[in-house]
Amino acid sequence: MRVTIIGAGAIGGVTGAYMARAGEDVTLVDAVPEHVESIRERGLRLDGLDEFTAQPPAIHPSELRGPLDLVIIAVKTQHTQPALESVLPYLDASSTVVPLQNGLSGLWIAEQVGRERTVPTSINTHQFYMGPGHVRYLNRGHVHVGEFDGQITPRIQEIVRLLSHAYDAAATDNVWGWIWSKMIAGSVTFTTALVDATMGQTITKSDKHRHMFIRMAGEAASVAHKMGVHVEPAPEWDPNTMTPHTDAEWQVAFDNINRYAKYAYEVHSGVWRDIAVRKRRTEGSTLIGPVIDEGEKVGVAMPLHRAMLRILNEIEDGKRPQAWENLDELIQVDEQTS
Repeated sequence: MRVTIIGAGAIGGVTGAYMARAGEDVTLVDAVPEHVESIRERGLRLDGLDEFTAQPPAIHPSELRGPLDLVIIAVKTQHTQPALESVLPYLDASSTVVPLQNGLSGLWIAEQVGRERTVPTSINTHQFYMGPGHVRYLNRGHVHVGEFDGQITPRIQEIVRLLSHAYDAAATDNVWGWIWSKMIAGSVTFTTALVDATMGQTITKSDKHRHMFIRMAGEAASVAHKMGVHVEPAPEWDPNTMTPHTDAEWQVAFDNINRYAKYAYEVHSGVWRDIAVRKRRTEGSTLIGPVIDEGEKVGVAMPLHRAMLRILNEIEDGKRPQAWENLDELIQVDEQTS
């Protein structure tokens, strides 16, 4: 199967490097000229978990030609539309588009290319674009791949085989359960990025902070539950416990948020890295925004998400710093709406 990866940054670069090393027919497409030229001249260097240099073909979007077989969209979600538009002229009836991204982009892509040509995934990994021709992979990630209708089809099995070069990949009959599990975790992750500290340190600063993070995750979990999604538990925590009512349920929720914080105690998120290191806008509007939109559709009030996204946008606009006072505002919202 011929694979075309749109976006050769962290996820796309790692995916393409491992596929190329395994001898798969893979081409990387990236809009950053110096990244493309570096890969062409010196190969794509990967370090961290493994250290090797792969030699996949690398091209600019303007050099795309069709028909395309398997297209993996691996750009940040705010760049999904232009990435999709670059491949649309080269898709045919047998093409498959796989969003290897966070968020609900599988829904947007399916609206434009059809569900029959879209395969949603959920990816949980830790990797970074370090510079032209260089990506870093810090732990072997997990990917779940599934059809909209839950069937385990031959193309799902082939996509799993290809992705298994780089990740612990698995077919699933509940891909949206995995996607929403990641979205609930994402609500916590984005909130921790409002402060210049690690994720675990931010979550566990006080019981008020823990309570607010539980409520934040609970808003997203309530949306998934209202939509009829069976949310899959992750190894480090169970997001289904984030909607407590009784004292016993609250104790379980605190135990779970502490487990999540321990798992990420020394970790700076990719969201934090976008703000503090790369000085660029995050995926907040295209990841958290759609969760708020889905909440509105099913009647879930989301005051914490709305306040968090507003604060995040103000940080991105340079109107406020990453600071503990940002979480103080969210704790106030939590106390006013509990």
